[in-house]
Amino acid sequence: QRLLPRSVPTIRGMELGGVCRPAVYEEAHITGNLISCAGVLQMHGTVDGDLTFTGGEAKIDGTVRGNARVEADAVALLSQAAILGDLTYASRKELELEEGATVAGETIILESHHEDEEKASRAFGVGWWFWKTLSTTLVGLVLIALFRGIVPAVTATLDAEALLGTVIGFGAFLVVPFASILAILLIVGIPLGLLGLILFIIALYLAQLPVAVWLGRRLLSLAGSTDPSPYVAIVLGLVVLNLAYLVPWLGNLTWLVATWLGLGAMVLVVRTRIQERQTQLAS
Repeated sequence: QRLLPRSVPTIRGMELGGVCRPAVYEEAHITGNLISCAGVLQMHGTVDGDLTFTGGEAKIDGTVRGNARVEADAVALLSQAAILGDLTYASRKELELEEGATVAGETIILESHHEDEEKASRAFGVGWWFWKTLSTTLVGLVLIALFRGIVPAVTATLDAEALLGTVIGFGAFLVVPFASILAILLIVGIPLGLLGLILFIIALYLAQLPVAVWLGRRLLSLAGSTDPSPYVAIVLGLVVLNLAYLVPWLGNLTWLVATWLGLGAMVLVVRTRIQERQTQLAS
């Protein structure tokens, strides 16, 4: 869209908002300030005051006698560009400066909103990772303190039947939520279905704990420890697992396998306990 055509060469000042592609031609002369918020600004004329632009792309090929402040995805100073004051800009891309373009004052680079958002997102991600790892570790330590006698059975089960546990966990991962939702849809089984979903969510959260103990004990054994502490093992295992979860693509796969293996381990340990109980009762 042509905002300053050749038939209107001079204007005291201008504010361009809601215009997709404003263009200021060579003959145009703005005796005041130019303020624009648009998709693409093409500035080829003369601005006696300051130029302020916020948008997608700024192409400056004219004269700005004041200061220029630009926040855009891309900023280009073409060969005829002349900024007599300071240039302050924030851009996702590097400033494009053609031969012949001049900035008489200082060139000041600001952090773009996108960079601020990315930093905030990274900070939140790091904080979330530490909180998740710490909270899971505390839960794991409490459970070990309460049920320490089960730890040898868990590690022995995973040592002997890791593949079977993964298969069983995969089946539980698919069947339990499907059966719970089906029970809810049948209306009569709503309480049972809701209970199944709640227990399934709890099991998903706890599934990585036996895997973490098993993994931590194996790593400590490789490091030379003959009788690794389950407390140290679960801390080490959870840190390693949560670091692995951060790897793109591989992290998701690691989480799935660890979840299936943990679910299967819990099922196998419960099965073993039931069999031992039945044997005791029979004898």
